[in-house]
Amino acid sequence: MEEGLSSQNLSAKALQKINTGLIGLEKSWIDPKGMYYGEWYKSLYVCNDPFSGYASWILPGIQYEVAIKNTARLEKWDSRYAKAILNLSKKIDKLSKLL
Repeated sequence: MEEGLSSQNLSAKALQKINTGLIGLEKSWIDPKGMYYGEWYKSLYVCNDPFSGYASWILPGIQYEVAIKNTARLEKWDSRYAKAILNLSKKIDKLSKLL
């Protein structure tokens, strides 16, 4: 991958595909179900905390369950995060082949 980037021999079309792929990486974290504390929070990776609205929470689904001391949905979160990470991994593999 580094060789492909450092060679600077990528066409405009290849660079466009790479850029689109990079944008797609972030979208891997979007879950249509959203959070249990507000379905408008769609990112499984980061969002504002639901209590103050100011602090940033990393892995907010899990962080919320910890904050409210609830373990009942941790298996559901495990599945949702695993799905997002596998999706992200596939996209990274596909993107690295463009280089």
